[in-house]
Amino acid sequence: MAKALNPSIAKEKSEDLAIAIVELKRDEAIDMVKRRCEKGEKPLQIFDECRRGMIIVGERYQKGEYFLSELMMSAEL
Repeated sequence: MAKALNPSIAKEKSEDLAIAIVELKRDEAIDMVKRRCEKGEKPLQIFDECRRGMIIVGERYQKGEYFLSELMMSAEL
């Protein structure tokens, strides 16, 4: 019988990285990138997910929901 995966690990989805970036959770985003690299995920896939998060941050900046500091912080991540 196959061993069940830890639900918190199994449920980590690719969009979780974008969400961490949108919510400006720096340490969480960095940990996700490290885990995904260790699992052998392609760097371009990881970058694409980061880009999606930055696009959302940019949209929030345009709407006046985020300020320049949040925009710059998301780019640093």
